[in-house]
Amino acid sequence: MVRAVQVDAQPSMLRMCKAVLLMAALMAIATACARSTTLACMPPEPVLTKLRTWFVYLNRIAWKEEGRVEHFSMAQAGSRVFIRHNNDPFYQPGIHPVDIYEGAEDSGWIGCADDVSWINCVVDGQENVRKKFPTNNKAIGPPCDFDLPLPEWKPSPDDEQKKQVAADISAELKFVWKTPDVKGIYVRDFNLSDLGLDILIVYMDGHTEVQGCGLDSTQSPHCTWHLYGQGSLDSTIPHIMEKPYRLYPPPIGKP
Repeated sequence: MVRAVQVDAQPSMLRMCKAVLLMAALMAIATACARSTTLACMPPEPVLTKLRTWFVYLNRIAWKEEGRVEHFSMAQAGSRVFIRHNNDPFYQPGIHPVDIYEGAEDSGWIGCADDVSWINCVVDGQENVRKKFPTNNKAIGPPCDFDLPLPEWKPSPDDEQKKQVAADISAELKFVWKTPDVKGIYVRDFNLSDLGLDILIVYMDGHTEVQGCGLDSTQSPHCTWHLYGQGSLDSTIPHIMEKPYRLYPPPIGKP
C-alpha cells in the first residue's frame, strides 16, 4: 500500500514541476514583452531630442528641480506624432498641451482638457494649429506612455565655436538695434543648445537695458529678438551677472 502511494506521488510531482517551469516561462515572456513595448513607445530620435532640449531649458529657467522626470503619452498616425505632456500643467489649469510633429518638424500644439479623451481632442483640433496638415488618412494608433529623465544642465565648454556664436550675437545685436555708445554686453553663461538668452547692454552713460534672444546656434542669424517689460528687469539683471559671459568688448568669454 505504501509503495502504491509513492508511485502515485511521482506523476503529481512531475506535474507540479512542469507547472512551475511553465509559469516561469510565461513570466519571462511577459517581462520581455513589457520591455519591448517600452522601447517601441519611444518617439523618433529627432522628436526626442527636441523634447529633451525644450524641457531641460524650462527646468533651468522655471522649475529648477534636480533629477526631474517628464512624463508623456504618445500616439502616431503615419509620420505624424502626437506628444501629450502628463506632468502637472504649467499652462492653463486643467489643460495639458499636446505637441504635433510632422516627421521631425514641430508643427504646433493643441490644449486638451483633462476630462476628455486626448486622442479625440487631437482628432478634432488638428485644423486649429499653425500648420495646415495635408490629408492623412491613417488612423491614430493607440497611445502609450514614456518617461524622459532630464539631464543636468551645464554651460558649453568655452571653446572657439562658443566664442564665434557669442561674437555673432554681439554683431547681430548692434546691427538690429543700432546700439551706440555701448560699454559692455553680457549674457549669463550659456549652452549652445539653449533656446533663449537674456542679453544685458551697458551704455557709456551708465544706463542699462535687456534684450531677449530666441536662440538657435545652428542658424544664421542666431537670434530672434524680443523686448522685456520693465517689471522683470530687477531680477533678470542680477541673474545675468551672477554668472556673466562677456560678448563685448573683447576678449569674449568669462570676465
